Formats: sequence, structure tokens, C-alpha cells
Amino acid sequence: MEFGVHDEIGKLRSVLMHRPGEEIKKVTKETLQQYHFRAVPNLTKMQAEFDDFTTILKNNNVKVVLLESLTEKTHSPNLYFTRDIASITEKGLVVMNMAVEARKGEPKIIKEALKKEIPVHVEIKKPGLLEGGDLVFIDDDTIGIGFGPRSNTQGIKKLIGKFKKTSIKEFVLIPLPSFRVHLDGAFMFVGHHLTIIHEPSISHQRAQIIIGNTSRKEPFLDYLRWKGIRTITVSDEETKNFSPNVFSIGAGKVISYELNTRVIKELEKRGLDVIPIKGKELVKGGGGPHCMTCPILRD
Repeated sequence: MEFGVHDEIGKLRSVLMHRPGEEIKKVTKETLQQYHFRAVPNLTKMQAEFDDFTTILKNNNVKVVLLESLTEKTHSPNLYFTRDIASITEKGLVVMNMAVEARKGEPKIIKEALKKEIPVHVEIKKPGLLEGGDLVFIDDDTIGIGFGPRSNTQGIKKLIGKFKKTSIKEFVLIPLPSFRVHLDGAFMFVGHHLTIIHEPSISHQRAQIIIGNTSRKEPFLDYLRWKGIRTITVSDEETKNFSPNVFSIGAGKVISYELNTRVIKELEKRGLDVIPIKGKELVKGGGGPHCMTCPILRD
């Protein structure tokens, strides 16, 4: 299997996903908090929304690798958010360590499923915590890392130590407030030097920029301006529909929940081709299109 991901907007060739299955029935009114779901989903409708998503990807010449085709161990209701569990770099697999107790077993599932195809580059273990939703490429040698509710200092240090041996040269550590679960719920690249941002989530404290053995701190918005990066800002209300959590498939095409009508218009004004997907059921798990996709190979 070819693998390697260097940014958020290169042409997507293949992606790892998981179609919600019978495990979703574990989510009841009594277990919502345990699984961090917003509401109890309708499995049939949820699967239909997911199938529409994967059909769009396939129609755009993206190979969709379903986790359930690689392993029978797909028993976690949160498993359809494959982004959180792993990242796939030029050197191999980054196996995460989850903060939520109900998701602790998911990284092992991914590791076992992919071990014959993709070597493990780094595995985050306790006391380190790291989730893939906190990793957002800024460019092909710079990565943004959110730290807050789901990723801690020990997990980030482990990642940086290994990533320094790759093409990544610059690390931007972005503190997140307690209400922001992952960085990709507040900050995402949608095109060259163009991002969607929820400013209150990424202005919590100054970001730390690490290059080699040097380190400095500055407001993240100032850093983006210095890099010449343009922003589309979203409101508190819009983040509830995961408006920043869009997923680029390359060539100026991005996928968004259709609920995000204003943001879609803003993206289209800037020349992007937005493909809307239904998400009334999928969003009940607390994630968007970016969360449901773990890219395997991008140009």
C-alpha cells in the first residue's frame, strides 16, 4: 500500500474510513455521556449519510479503504472518526493514545489492521495523550498541534521527537480552551494560504513555534498573518455544525456538511468547489467530514 501525507489540500488518493455498524446501537440515552455523543443516532439514516460521503469520494477517484475490510474488531461507536485514532506520514503510522476511556482500545484496532501494510513510525503511550484531530498541516514542512482536553505535553513531545526525523521542520503548538475538543474543530486549511477559523478557540493563549532548537511564543493569528495566510472566521453557533471541519480532496474541492450554508457561500466566493453532504445523523457523534477521514496518500 502506498502511503504518505504532507498537507491538508493535496490531491487525495486514498483514505481510511469506517462505516458505522451495529456498534452504534450501544449509544443510548443512558450512554450518551460515556461515548460523547450529542444524541442517539438512527443507524440506518447514519449509514445512508456515510454511504453518500464515500460515494462522492469514489466519484472523485479516491480509493476508500474501509477499516472493517481489514479487521473484524470494530466494536466502538466512536470508531467512524478514524482521524482521531491515527495519522499516516511519509515514515508510517502514528498510533494515538486516546483521552476518552471508551476509545482507549481504538488505536490497537488500527495498528493491528494496518501493520502488514504500513509500518508504525511512532506510538503514543501513557502518560502521553494525543489524538489526530489535534494535528493540522500548515504547509508541507509545518504542522499545527492543538493541546488541551485530548492531547497533553507528554504526547506532543513524543510526536515532535519522532517528527524531527521527517520532512517536518516547524511545529506550532496551539493551546485550546476546555470547550474545544480538537484543533480541527476550530482551524482548517481549505486552499493555498486560506483557512477557516473560530478565533476564540485559537486565541486562548499564545502559540509556541518550535524550529530546530529554537522556540518563541506569539499570538497564533499574528503568526498566520506573518505567513500570509488568509482566514474565513466562523461564529460560536457555526462551530456546532462543524463548519471549520471541512475536508479537502484536492484540486480546489472541499467537502462540508450542507448545514453550513454561510460558510459554503464564503468558500465558493473564493473559488472553491464545495461538495455538501448530509450530516444530521453523523454529526450526533460530535464530528465532521475531516473527523471521519484518515488520509493514507496525498500528492
